[in-house]
Amino acid sequence: MRARAMELDVLDALEQLGYDGPLNNEQVLLKASECGFSSPEYTSLCLWLTLRLKLLCSLEEWTPINADDTDGLQLQISRLLKEMSCPYPCLMSENLLGSLKNKDSCLKLILFLSSELQAAQIMHSKHLHSCELDEERTALQDLRVTCRTLKPSEPKGRSAVDIFSAIESKMKLLLEDLPKEHIGKPALKVSLNPGQWVCVHNVQLNIFLLIYNIIII
Repeated sequence: MRARAMELDVLDALEQLGYDGPLNNEQVLLKASECGFSSPEYTSLCLWLTLRLKLLCSLEEWTPINADDTDGLQLQISRLLKEMSCPYPCLMSENLLGSLKNKDSCLKLILFLSSELQAAQIMHSKHLHSCELDEERTALQDLRVTCRTLKPSEPKGRSAVDIFSAIESKMKLLLEDLPKEHIGKPALKVSLNPGQWVCVHNVQLNIFLLIYNIIII
């Protein structure tokens, strides 16, 4: 890969990843890549990429690190490169610092980490989308069971509001046949409008994503 093309690929990948640090400038990137881990900006970028990879991937033997611990960061990246089968032989030495002998090898390290992070984000997004679809299917199944059980009257329309209104009407009829002391006072005494139902759904989804992220992290 020609150096110029590799520099542009690195910059393009960093932009797509949302990186807004100093190395999104070509000249600054080149200067930092010439210094490798001697450059605080280069070290910080490596840390930025590896931490995000850690959040999205099940990385083995990962320990907390910071930008000041360059030895620890190099060790972690060396393990990560092996675990992810890095295709660049020049980066697969036991001593990563010894592998980063020139600008090209430093750029290859950033390019590999960036590419892996992009792939991890795509897979993570697909997984979340799949979880959302599963959640929608579960909700639809629950709604079908509810309708089969309650047998509400035919709704006026096919929207969610029409269906739930029919269920609500049926519930009111059933509740009228129960003793007054059978059910306590409701916590919510008004019907939610469509916008409020959207807010409830968003809260539920955010709680789900929070729990999911805690589990994978």
